[in-house]
Amino acid sequence: MAPILIVGGFIAADYYESSKPAKMRTLMPIGICQPLLNHCELEAADLRIRIQVNQSSLVHDGYVPLTVQASAPLDDLLIALTNKDVDAKPMRLKQSFDAMHWEGEYFVSNEINLQHLLMRMVLSYKNTMYFSEVAVKADGN
Repeated sequence: MAPILIVGGFIAADYYESSKPAKMRTLMPIGICQPLLNHCELEAADLRIRIQVNQSSLVHDGYVPLTVQASAPLDDLLIALTNKDVDAKPMRLKQSFDAMHWEGEYFVSNEINLQHLLMRMVLSYKNTMYFSEVAVKADGN
């Protein structure tokens, strides 16, 4: 009888955990976000994210190679580069070599003004959704 109760308890506990709604948090920038200068970090209480543009493989046909490093393994990561006036399609980044390193090439359309660039990010970590919208500076000025 005891083994049946143990298995039933695990099933009930799993059902209870999966039925909980996801929590939501905001990632806040640490200083000015300048991914072209390898300086763009976001943080929440339990998570830190670093975003970089890989200058050595920068593609000039509108594609921006992005690398994201997290302080903990992420479940999923979407990013969009846009302006307030233009709706941009988010892109799902892919794991590089583990769940703490993500990369992808984001296409920036000609409609987007690079002087007023916004980076929107949504990621999932431990049943919590993290959101961020950060103004991105292209240079050190």
